[in-house]
Amino acid sequence: MRQVLTNLISNAIKFTAQGSVKVYFDFKVHDDNSNIDINIHVTDTGKGIPKDQQDLIFNDFEQVQGQRSSEFGGTGLGLAISLRFIKLMGGELSVISDKDKGSEFIVSLPNVELAESKNEVEHRNYPAISSYHFNPARILIVDDIPYNRDYLESFLSRWSFTIDTAINGEDALKKIEQHQPDLIIMDLKMPVMGGLEASQLIRSDDRFKHIPIIAVTASVLKDDKAQSSILTDYIISKPIHREHLIFIIAQYLD
Repeated sequence: MRQVLTNLISNAIKFTAQGSVKVYFDFKVHDDNSNIDINIHVTDTGKGIPKDQQDLIFNDFEQVQGQRSSEFGGTGLGLAISLRFIKLMGGELSVISDKDKGSEFIVSLPNVELAESKNEVEHRNYPAISSYHFNPARILIVDDIPYNRDYLESFLSRWSFTIDTAINGEDALKKIEQHQPDLIIMDLKMPVMGGLEASQLIRSDDRFKHIPIIAVTASVLKDDKAQSSILTDYIISKPIHREHLIFIIAQYLD
């Protein structure tokens, strides 16, 4: 869905020299409150698409006739790929447009199942972050997403921690060999080697099996959490709440 919206919004901006681009959502909840129909609208005030070419633009390498590649660029694949993605999700992608009067692309996703709403963070009043004072310690942050590593590193930099980072489980094992951490914050879903496999290898090594591992996951699968609870010391669900994280770190570091 992210890729589809990127394609549609990029096109709208590219072909709108004046006016505006708008994105809005509407949805209908089914009577049993278990499913919803979602519509996503991307509208612009751009050059528009002639009626006789509106079906063609969803074909591979097709572009509006008379469109100058030197001016607008592109390969003519963005809409074709978007249509395939939407159909794989059981939906439809359509367009309403007139030449020189703008365009509206509509993504329709029917019968989307609603996930069960669960708040994984306990509703409790954690101590204020400013109340924590730690002895110097080394923490290894393992996550393949640079933003996630930077976020945690920035947050933890207020204390006298030495922060190491790794981009996956394999990289983490190398970092542990070089500088043994006092605590590991381990994302579970990563390429090359995930957090579960890395944690299993750490637990099987007598040199490192004592190191506390805080698992971080966006998964709600019971099997993943069951296995994580065996291999790690604690599991935090994304999005990470800072008060919750530092409360857990305080259970393992002086």
